[in-house]
Amino acid sequence: MATTTLFRAARILTMNPMQPEATCVAVRDGRILAVGDERQASAWGEGDWDDRFAGKVLMPGLVEGHSHLFEGKLWQYPYVGYYDRRGPDGRLWTGLRSFDAVVARLSEFERDLQTPSEPLLAWGFDPIFFGTRRMTTRELDQVSGTRPIAVLHASAHLLNVNTAMLEKVGIDRDTDVEGVARYPDGSPSGELQEFAAMFPVMRATGNALSASGAGEERSGDLGGWRSLRASRRLRTSSTTGRHVQWTPWRASLPQTTFRSGSYPRIERSTHPARSSRACGGSRRCVGTTPTSCA
Repeated sequence: MATTTLFRAARILTMNPMQPEATCVAVRDGRILAVGDERQASAWGEGDWDDRFAGKVLMPGLVEGHSHLFEGKLWQYPYVGYYDRRGPDGRLWTGLRSFDAVVARLSEFERDLQTPSEPLLAWGFDPIFFGTRRMTTRELDQVSGTRPIAVLHASAHLLNVNTAMLEKVGIDRDTDVEGVARYPDGSPSGELQEFAAMFPVMRATGNALSASGAGEERSGDLGGWRSLRASRRLRTSSTTGRHVQWTPWRASLPQTTFRSGSYPRIERSTHPARSSRACGGSRRCVGTTPTSCA
């Protein structure tokens, strides 16, 4: 018969409302037999006591296959999701079942921002609950026509922005990047799909709505968040003390010019299609197609 191991702990969080805490747990063959005090743990027969966790707090391990851990950081911004959610501070955020409700909540928070240029950032929106309708600049421009606004989708793979944000980051009808959704006339609708299209907004807000922005500092860029300086090449691990190399992805793009909050623009001297352009290479190029001239 397998041996039973009885673990003592300073405190065990059981996650069971009928018995929220305990001090001992009995384990046999990798299965938990009992959770409670010493008497309850010993009820399964004699076993070997293990005190390695005697001064620790134990809780059940969680197996989760697709976790966005950075959601904990997002609660500093307004939640605009479809379902009710409770924040870390205990506040119940009611779900928003219409575009008008999303606009109303964003407008409430927009009024509380003191600096006119500070971006309004929100998260949790999910278009799957609204049929074929998509959020556009028409809705977000109702919140503000001057303050940049960005709403991160629940999937974290899409952003909705207003006209002010599009103008701030330089996305227009001539932007030649996959993922920029458009109105029938070709102008951007404000939905940015996947990270190539989302990049200018993430960069302008310092990755505030991105998992990679977990270590950012507050600063004056856009009145909001800005990434740590790219010159900070090395970071020290808090657990090992070893240095970890950190290189921004843009370092791999040779001979490019980066303008504040915008896509990299390829100089005409390096444009692969210069010779085939109608302007003969006399103007600066946007994107990589012969017709994308600025």
